[in-house]
Amino acid sequence: FRRHGIDGLTWKGRVTDVALDTLYRIFQAEKYSLYAAHTRYATKGRKENVLADAHPHVIGGTEERVNNHVIIRGAKASIVHNGQCDYENILQRIDGSLLRTDCDSEALLHLYKSKGEEYIMKEIPGSYSAVIFDAERDQAIVLRDRHGIKPAWLGEKDGKPLVASETYALEKNGAKIRRPVLPCEILYIWLNGKLDRIQAVQ
Repeated sequence: FRRHGIDGLTWKGRVTDVALDTLYRIFQAEKYSLYAAHTRYATKGRKENVLADAHPHVIGGTEERVNNHVIIRGAKASIVHNGQCDYENILQRIDGSLLRTDCDSEALLHLYKSKGEEYIMKEIPGSYSAVIFDAERDQAIVLRDRHGIKPAWLGEKDGKPLVASETYALEKNGAKIRRPVLPCEILYIWLNGKLDRIQAVQ
């Protein structure tokens, strides 16, 4: 995430095949303030089209395909999403023609742009944790489903907040585990590292 837009990368292959020096060249540290990472199979499981299906899902921006990866530059919004939402329910609330795939993550991102994060938490059932970046806001928005079915944890490293779906990811990166993200809690992580929260549904 940077002030002039959101950049992203989808990469086909094993995590161990991703060279860190390549990532540093693509995402130069002095230009960015917030980061998200996501490792999994393609959202809809299509092995032949994994680069289109895999996270992050974005609105806007330009894409450059380079062999086994796609670089996204200047997106308006981006989502990394773990879990499932009621796709048909979301489609009833947005213009489905805007979607590039039949993916609940992308649909959820469009619903966020249309209605906002509190609306999602109050109106859309599901089992998920998610991080949304919005180029119009200087923060990352962290959501956990209202029933707390999918895990999400808050940690801290070097005085800055980190969030992960599993405690192992925090520990592996040398972060201290602070607490679980609460069901139906929204965390706001600002560019300067400040952390705010609201409870969308009491």
